[in-house]
Amino acid sequence: MRQINLLPTEFRPGRQVNLAVKKAERVILALLGIYIIVAVAALAATYYLGKKLKTINVEKQALSAELKGLSSVENSTVYIRDRVTKYKLMENKDIEMKNYGKFNESLAFLPADAKITDVSISGNSVTYSVGVGSVQSFSYVLKQLADSQIYKDILVSGISYRQNEGYVFNLAMSF
Repeated sequence: MRQINLLPTEFRPGRQVNLAVKKAERVILALLGIYIIVAVAALAATYYLGKKLKTINVEKQALSAELKGLSSVENSTVYIRDRVTKYKLMENKDIEMKNYGKFNESLAFLPADAKITDVSISGNSVTYSVGVGSVQSFSYVLKQLADSQIYKDILVSGISYRQNEGYVFNLAMSF
């Protein structure tokens, strides 16, 4: 079809203006294409990054739960390690049991009427109070303990006489 131009020829745009308009149209169309491509890319990136963010949040929650579990395991491990270290640092780990055994051996030297009170077993020593009915029983106990050589040192203190208990004294013995 033919184009009819009703404009007078003096108002007709020149050839350079037509070329400039055509170039401007091409630039505008190119910019519009670039804009559309960038907009689509931005929407795709937003969708992809949103999906990735959800995945990372799920992983974060799983790792947080695992970290809490490992934290309690670590606390238990530190507690056990501390106990093991303290156990290794103890000298003569079973010394109280040995002392208890020696205390039981020393009970054999007491007469039948002896009454024992205030027993303390700690470290390398045993301390207790003994009440016996007579001076002979008192001397018998001391002689038997000294002759037994169970204890390295025997300290007798607080000797007293009470009407209904007899002779009461404290024994502190060390190995």
